[in-house]
Amino acid sequence: HWTDVLITINREDYALAKKHMAAGHVEYVPGVGIDMRKFAPELSAAVDRRSLLDSLGADDNNIILLSVGELNKNKNHEVVIKALAKLKNPNIHYVIAGTGVLKNHLVKVAGDLRVDNQVHFLGHRNDVAQLLQITDLYVHPSFREGLPVALMEAIASKVPVICSNIRGNNDLINEKALFDPSSVDDVAHKIGEYLTIDKSEEVEENYRNLRKYDLSNIISTMELVYG
Repeated sequence: HWTDVLITINREDYALAKKHMAAGHVEYVPGVGIDMRKFAPELSAAVDRRSLLDSLGADDNNIILLSVGELNKNKNHEVVIKALAKLKNPNIHYVIAGTGVLKNHLVKVAGDLRVDNQVHFLGHRNDVAQLLQITDLYVHPSFREGLPVALMEAIASKVPVICSNIRGNNDLINEKALFDPSSVDDVAHKIGEYLTIDKSEEVEENYRNLRKYDLSNIISTMELVYG
């Protein structure tokens, strides 16, 4: 009731705030912005693909899935590990960049499902832009997001992406790439689909849509809000 301007960063929150919040004015700003140049494949730092794959115990014939995010319940990496076991394809390697309290639990889940040699916990990484250049499919399975920067980085790298059907995520990508984050079967099906069908058109569509989230546009929008 004392707020003059309420800033929201995804369309669902914007609609909710417009309808139910008592702020004097509600603004929609598309996220905190992303420097798309940093992640553009043609402009990214030279990637030593062989060294990166070797560090994962993978080779050029393997399929690389990547998730970036803290190892906690909300980020929901467990559903992807379980989907990997359901797919029964030893050629698929699931790479997770992030640290968190659930690491030991996730290691145990992978071991119990006998996919521990396919799941790689990288910890904190400063080379996500390079990791994305060796990624075949980016998977973002969170239960809750505002507007996920990690997902935007994957889109900016022109990597095929699939993600949970939640607010924020569904602002960024085509609805065909969304899955139920509570369903192992749905995640496994979506991974299998995206690894067998050419998604180059969808990748370009996602990239075009991402341009409005570029940092330069966000700065201009915020200047108008604060002006």
